[in-house]
Amino acid sequence: MKKSRNYNCIKSVLAIKGISNKELAEGLKTYDTTVSAWCRNVKQPNYENLLAIAEFLNVEMGDLLTKRKDLREIEIK
Repeated sequence: MKKSRNYNCIKSVLAIKGISNKELAEGLKTYDTTVSAWCRNVKQPNYENLLAIAEFLNVEMGDLLTKRKDLREIEIK
């Protein structure tokens, strides 16, 4: 059985913040399908996009990459 790998937790942070994929895509001026691919870990954002995502969501870049047991530690601002 193939084990699923989580490279980022963008989807989880979006859920915690109450922000949709579409809102993130609009905020970054990118395609919904691109954000969807990031959220499903089909593709990974490059450094510049990762920085833009973190700024848009008002979190640290590391919050988008770490596998925390409890993502609720991310402060909702």
